[in-house]
Amino acid sequence: MAATGVVLMGLLVGVLLGRIEAWSAGQGTLRFAPERPAAVVIGDSQAHGAGEAQLRETWVSQGLAGAGYEPVVLGEAGTGFLKSYGGSPSYLEGLRQGAYTLPPEDVSLVVVEGGGNDEDYPDERIGEAAHASLDLVKEHYQGADIVVVGPLDSGDDPRRVRINELLAQVAEQEDVFFLDASRWGQQYQLDGLFYEDGVHLTEAGHQRLTGPFITQLEALGLARTG
Repeated sequence: MAATGVVLMGLLVGVLLGRIEAWSAGQGTLRFAPERPAAVVIGDSQAHGAGEAQLRETWVSQGLAGAGYEPVVLGEAGTGFLKSYGGSPSYLEGLRQGAYTLPPEDVSLVVVEGGGNDEDYPDERIGEAAHASLDLVKEHYQGADIVVVGPLDSGDDPRRVRINELLAQVAEQEDVFFLDASRWGQQYQLDGLFYEDGVHLTEAGHQRLTGPFITQLEALGLARTG
């Protein structure tokens, strides 16, 4: 029975993820009415994928689909609250420019994921940018739940641990949910599932982290699977 349940869940997530590319064009509009509540993601490469892992295979996309949402992944790999990359704006600038907004009535959850790419900026500036970004998210998506997910790490990078702590403070002050990912590498046994940079997960790593991410969302009362 357990094996059958796993297979059925895999099929369900696969069906949901089959629609992600159509939703994630980053054009600020929806192409059709959602069959499930939408979750907008403003994220970096953890949400977009790197190497063999593609957008629909990331732990962010798969986790949200498994938690009962239609993931709409915006943002870009390499970016952060302050960091722009390859011509793509930072989270704050993207929000100011309207690049990360969809019709608010279609969105039930906003996930702001990342911050690790801001590691070269001082804490004060990261905090200010995070506050300003969340203020804009709350202004546009009134009524939607908001969760900040800090930069993924195994707990051995002091700068990424510090950014998680900083974003936790910002989230508390902004009265939004927060998930501290600074030790998920150890907690969820991701050793050997990162690329050599120790930051980006392999496809197997994304698959490993999907279930725990769903569990974390459930613990916050944010899953829509009931």
